[in-house]
Amino acid sequence: MEKFHPEVIRYFIVSSHYRSPVNFSDVALKEAKTALSRFYHSFKAYQQVYGEKTVETLDDALVERFNTAMRDDFNTAEAIAVLFEINKEFNRAVKDENQEQAAVYYSTLRHLTNILGLVQYNVDDFLKSDIGQEALGLSEEQIEDLIQQRKDAKKAKEFAKADEIRQSLLDQGVVLEDTRQGTIWRRAD
Repeated sequence: MEKFHPEVIRYFIVSSHYRSPVNFSDVALKEAKTALSRFYHSFKAYQQVYGEKTVETLDDALVERFNTAMRDDFNTAEAIAVLFEINKEFNRAVKDENQEQAAVYYSTLRHLTNILGLVQYNVDDFLKSDIGQEALGLSEEQIEDLIQQRKDAKKAKEFAKADEIRQSLLDQGVVLEDTRQGTIWRRAD
Protein backbone atom coordinates (compact mmCIF):
# COMPACT_ATOMS: atom_id res chain seq x y z
CA MET A 1 0.00 0.00 0.00
CA GLU A 2 2.97 2.32 0.48
CA LYS A 3 4.26 1.71 -3.03
CA PHE A 4 1.00 1.67 -4.99
CA HIS A 5 -2.33 3.45 -4.85
CA PRO A 6 -5.02 1.13 -3.43
CA GLU A 7 -7.04 1.34 -6.62
CA VAL A 8 -4.03 0.21 -8.67
CA ILE A 9 -3.88 -2.93 -6.53
CA ARG A 10 -7.63 -3.43 -7.01
CA TYR A 11 -7.27 -3.03 -10.78
CA PHE A 12 -4.38 -5.51 -10.82
CA ILE A 13 -6.41 -8.13 -8.96
CA VAL A 14 -9.62 -7.55 -10.93
CA SER A 15 -7.80 -7.71 -14.26
CA SER A 16 -6.68 -11.27 -13.56
CA HIS A 17 -9.08 -14.17 -13.94
CA TYR A 18 -9.89 -15.55 -10.52
CA ARG A 19 -8.81 -19.08 -11.53
CA SER A 20 -5.41 -17.93 -12.76
CA PRO A 21 -2.43 -17.55 -10.47
CA VAL A 22 -1.68 -13.94 -9.62
CA ASN A 23 1.94 -12.92 -10.19
CA PHE A 24 2.53 -9.91 -7.95
CA SER A 25 5.54 -7.84 -8.92
CA ASP A 26 6.44 -4.18 -9.04
CA VAL A 27 6.57 -4.36 -12.83
CA ALA A 28 3.06 -5.84 -13.05
CA LEU A 29 1.70 -3.24 -10.63
CA LYS A 30 3.33 -0.41 -12.60
CA GLU A 31 1.65 -1.75 -15.73
CA ALA A 32 -1.64 -1.84 -13.83
CA LYS A 33 -1.14 1.79 -12.81
CA THR A 34 -0.50 2.79 -16.42
CA ALA A 35 -3.60 0.94 -17.59
CA LEU A 36 -5.85 2.37 -14.88
CA SER A 37 -4.46 5.86 -15.52
CA ARG A 38 -5.77 5.66 -19.09
CA PHE A 39 -9.34 5.71 -17.76
CA TYR A 40 -8.56 8.61 -15.44
CA HIS A 41 -6.93 10.58 -18.27
CA SER A 42 -9.96 10.00 -20.47
CA PHE A 43 -12.34 11.15 -17.75
CA LYS A 44 -10.16 14.22 -17.15
CA ALA A 45 -10.27 15.14 -20.85
CA TYR A 46 -14.06 14.75 -20.91
CA GLN A 47 -14.53 16.81 -17.75
CA GLN A 48 -12.36 19.61 -19.10
CA VAL A 49 -14.55 19.91 -22.17
CA TYR A 50 -18.02 18.96 -20.91
CA GLY A 51 -17.88 19.10 -17.12
CA GLU A 52 -19.59 16.28 -15.22
CA LYS A 53 -22.45 16.00 -17.70
CA THR A 54 -23.81 12.47 -17.89
CA VAL A 55 -26.80 11.03 -19.67
CA GLU A 56 -29.21 8.27 -18.71
CA THR A 57 -28.56 6.47 -21.98
CA LEU A 58 -25.98 3.69 -22.01
CA ASP A 59 -24.60 1.87 -25.03
CA ASP A 60 -26.68 -1.31 -24.66
CA ALA A 61 -24.53 -3.41 -27.00
CA LEU A 62 -21.35 -2.64 -25.05
CA VAL A 63 -23.08 -3.18 -21.71
CA GLU A 64 -24.26 -6.57 -22.98
CA ARG A 65 -20.72 -7.53 -24.08
CA PHE A 66 -19.46 -6.59 -20.63
CA ASN A 67 -22.23 -8.59 -18.96
CA THR A 68 -21.57 -11.58 -21.23
CA ALA A 69 -17.92 -11.58 -20.17
CA MET A 70 -18.90 -11.42 -16.51
CA ARG A 71 -21.41 -14.26 -16.94
CA ASP A 72 -18.70 -16.35 -18.61
CA ASP A 73 -17.16 -17.68 -15.41
CA PHE A 74 -16.65 -14.15 -14.05
CA ASN A 75 -14.19 -13.32 -16.84
CA THR A 76 -13.05 -9.94 -15.54
CA ALA A 77 -10.07 -9.89 -17.91
CA GLU A 78 -12.46 -9.94 -20.89
CA ALA A 79 -14.75 -7.41 -19.19
CA ILE A 80 -11.79 -5.04 -18.82
CA ALA A 81 -10.96 -5.54 -22.50
CA VAL A 82 -14.49 -4.28 -23.24
CA LEU A 83 -13.82 -1.27 -21.00
CA PHE A 84 -10.71 -0.44 -23.01
CA GLU A 85 -12.69 -0.71 -26.23
CA ILE A 86 -15.26 1.72 -24.83
CA ASN A 87 -12.44 4.00 -23.67
CA LYS A 88 -10.97 4.04 -27.19
CA GLU A 89 -14.33 4.98 -28.75
CA PHE A 90 -14.94 7.48 -25.95
CA ASN A 91 -11.63 9.25 -26.64
CA ARG A 92 -12.42 9.32 -30.34
CA ALA A 93 -15.82 10.93 -29.67
CA VAL A 94 -14.24 13.56 -27.38
CA LYS A 95 -11.54 14.31 -29.97
CA ASP A 96 -14.18 14.59 -32.72
CA GLU A 97 -16.22 16.88 -30.43
CA ASN A 98 -19.22 14.55 -30.72
CA GLN A 99 -20.69 15.57 -27.37
CA GLU A 100 -23.75 13.33 -27.57
CA GLN A 101 -21.78 10.15 -28.30
CA ALA A 102 -19.04 11.12 -25.83
CA ALA A 103 -21.68 11.54 -23.09
CA VAL A 104 -23.11 8.08 -23.84
CA TYR A 105 -19.65 6.47 -23.72
CA TYR A 106 -18.77 8.44 -20.57
CA SER A 107 -21.95 7.29 -18.81
CA THR A 108 -21.44 3.71 -20.00
CA LEU A 109 -17.82 3.67 -18.87
CA ARG A 110 -18.71 5.23 -15.51
CA HIS A 111 -21.45 2.62 -14.97
CA LEU A 112 -19.27 -0.36 -15.88
CA THR A 113 -16.15 0.76 -14.01
CA ASN A 114 -18.34 1.25 -10.93
CA ILE A 115 -19.41 -2.40 -11.16
CA LEU A 116 -15.76 -3.43 -10.84
CA GLY A 117 -15.03 -0.79 -8.21
CA LEU A 118 -12.67 1.10 -10.51
CA VAL A 119 -12.21 4.84 -11.13
CA GLN A 120 -13.68 5.59 -7.71
CA TYR A 121 -11.37 8.44 -6.76
CA ASN A 122 -11.46 12.08 -7.71
CA VAL A 123 -9.75 12.32 -11.10
CA ASP A 124 -7.34 15.09 -10.11
CA ASP A 125 -6.48 13.45 -6.79
CA PHE A 126 -5.65 10.15 -8.47
CA LEU A 127 -3.58 11.71 -11.25
CA LYS A 128 -1.67 13.90 -8.79
CA SER A 129 -1.17 11.09 -6.30
CA ASP A 130 2.44 10.42 -5.48
CA ILE A 131 1.89 7.06 -3.79
CA GLY A 132 4.70 4.78 -4.81
CA GLN A 133 6.78 7.50 -6.37
CA GLU A 134 10.24 8.46 -5.30
CA ALA A 135 10.31 11.44 -2.98
CA LEU A 136 10.10 14.22 -5.51
CA GLY A 137 10.74 17.00 -3.07
CA LEU A 138 7.91 19.12 -4.51
CA SER A 139 4.64 19.82 -2.73
CA GLU A 140 1.47 20.66 -4.64
CA GLU A 141 1.92 24.29 -3.61
CA GLN A 142 5.45 24.37 -5.02
CA ILE A 143 4.26 22.83 -8.27
CA GLU A 144 1.42 25.36 -8.54
CA ASP A 145 3.91 28.17 -7.85
CA LEU A 146 6.21 26.95 -10.64
CA ILE A 147 3.25 26.70 -13.01
CA GLN A 148 2.37 30.32 -12.19
CA GLN A 149 5.99 31.36 -12.82
CA ARG A 150 5.86 29.56 -16.17
CA LYS A 151 2.59 31.30 -17.03
CA ASP A 152 4.11 34.68 -16.13
CA ALA A 153 7.20 33.91 -18.24
CA LYS A 154 5.02 33.03 -21.24
CA LYS A 155 3.03 36.23 -20.79
CA ALA A 156 6.31 38.19 -20.75
CA LYS A 157 7.35 36.30 -23.92
CA GLU A 158 10.23 34.65 -22.05
CA PHE A 159 9.65 31.32 -23.75
CA ALA A 160 13.08 29.88 -22.94
CA LYS A 161 12.40 30.38 -19.23
CA ALA A 162 8.92 28.85 -19.58
CA ASP A 163 10.42 25.82 -21.35
CA GLU A 164 13.08 25.54 -18.66
CA ILE A 165 10.41 25.44 -15.93
CA ARG A 166 8.44 22.79 -17.84
CA GLN A 167 11.57 20.65 -18.27
CA SER A 168 12.54 21.09 -14.63
CA LEU A 169 9.12 19.86 -13.52
CA LEU A 170 9.28 16.95 -15.96
CA ASP A 171 12.70 15.99 -14.62
CA GLN A 172 11.10 15.84 -11.17
CA GLY A 173 8.25 13.61 -12.33
CA VAL A 174 5.59 16.24 -12.99
CA VAL A 175 3.91 16.36 -16.41
CA LEU A 176 2.29 19.61 -17.56
CA GLU A 177 -0.57 19.69 -20.04
CA ASP A 178 -1.64 22.99 -21.57
CA THR A 179 -5.38 23.14 -22.26
CA ARG A 180 -7.85 25.83 -23.24
CA GLN A 181 -8.80 26.06 -19.56
CA GLY A 182 -5.18 26.53 -18.45
CA THR A 183 -2.28 24.33 -17.43
CA ILE A 184 -2.98 21.13 -15.54
CA TRP A 185 -0.44 18.80 -14.04
CA ARG A 186 -0.12 15.19 -12.98
CA ARG A 187 2.53 12.90 -11.65
CA ALA A 188 4.37 10.97 -14.37
CA ASP A 189 3.33 7.33 -14.66
